[in-house]
Amino acid sequence: MNRNYENRFIIGIDCGGTKTDVLMTDLNLKICYQEKFKGINIQRESEVKVKYFFYDIVFEIIKHIINDIGKIEKIVIGAAGAGRDVTKKKIIDSFRNTILSERVVVFSDMYIAYRSAFYGDRGILVNSGTGSFAYTINEKGQEIRTGGWGYLVGDEGSGFDIGREGIRTALKSFDGRLEKSILEKKICSRFCLKSINEIIPLIYDEKITLSDISMVSSLVFDAAKEGDKQAKNIIKKAVDEIILHLEAMERNFYKKEEPINIIFYGGVFKENKDFIRAIEEKIGRRFNIIKRDIFPVRGAIITIIEQLGLRLDNKCIKDFLSG
Repeated sequence: MNRNYENRFIIGIDCGGTKTDVLMTDLNLKICYQEKFKGINIQRESEVKVKYFFYDIVFEIIKHIINDIGKIEKIVIGAAGAGRDVTKKKIIDSFRNTILSERVVVFSDMYIAYRSAFYGDRGILVNSGTGSFAYTINEKGQEIRTGGWGYLVGDEGSGFDIGREGIRTALKSFDGRLEKSILEKKICSRFCLKSINEIIPLIYDEKITLSDISMVSSLVFDAAKEGDKQAKNIIKKAVDEIILHLEAMERNFYKKEEPINIIFYGGVFKENKDFIRAIEEKIGRRFNIIKRDIFPVRGAIITIIEQLGLRLDNKCIKDFLSG
């Protein structure tokens, strides 16, 4: 342990649509602060709202934990869409004209999750949370992804996609376009509705959020386990969408016969092991599935440690990444 590293800190922020993970360590990777905050969609929110979102987090830490803004070495932020310049700029501009403006580093949520999952190795990270994507980094250090195009035009096989299809199915069940589904009753119960058609104004008035719709995915999985035909069809379609990610990666970015390591990551996979098993049954033996907990915010901090040129024991880094 290097004593020169003890009073200098890195704040890691992993912004998700449902929740935001915040972690602060000193430069020896000793954890000094860990908390969860509400989620945010950086791409949808105004610049002002994004600015105050980060202010609330950072100055909460400064006020109650370290009392000295000068001790912050770096703030590293991972967020959906931050691989694109417009989103990255919105985040960086949140700190403009502050003492911290030169200390902020921004990565995509895919990148920091991958660094946590495959530190020192290579493979495919497959995510199904609020959104969905598959992501890898090739031998040349180039980032490659499939999906991750957002809830309006993409995110197939994600929690939002499954939840939205659950609501659509319940509405079709209600008006007779599909045979009756228990999703009607389940969704009404979740949102305290007398009838499923009451959900429409709640959605369009944004009283039901993207996160709320994503959480409907759990009702779809429950209905499928109870034998609901429509729910089973939704899950089957989601499985096929995840497999499309893997097949595209295999076809376009891996050499023939090259073994491919996969890690499944995200709330949908974590909470629904049957979802992973259904995918495993279809993808064949070429894919080697690794079961490992992923902590993207830790991947973000490790990346900054490397960029600062700090030398830490490899075992220390591995232990930190494992949580």
